[in-house]
Amino acid sequence: AIARGFYFGDNDEWSLTPTFSMNAGTQNSYQDYVKKRKSKSRNTPNIQTNLRNNFTILSYEISVPLAYDTHRWGLFFTPTYAIPQNPVAVSSSTGSGFVTEKLENSFYAQMGFYLKF
Repeated sequence: AIARGFYFGDNDEWSLTPTFSMNAGTQNSYQDYVKKRKSKSRNTPNIQTNLRNNFTILSYEISVPLAYDTHRWGLFFTPTYAIPQNPVAVSSSTGSGFVTEKLENSFYAQMGFYLKF
């Protein structure tokens, strides 16, 4: 990840940290996720995936966390735009062959409150 923090306010209690990150790894854990997701459908036996076992880029993320921090508590809000990479090919025993999943960019946000002890 690459990030740069900017602090402002009377006591620098506000922070804004634009961040660009890259997630990388193998797709091995994705196989169990696909099987569990597809197995909830009663008509889907024998799911197979065509995974890359080598280390590869899984996604890029751009976020701009905003935080307010005092001596006793704090608030944060983190909007994130995710750009997935390297789709997985999924097949079932119906014989239709492998179908490559459609990857879509997504936006999500996290927000929270915390106390310091």
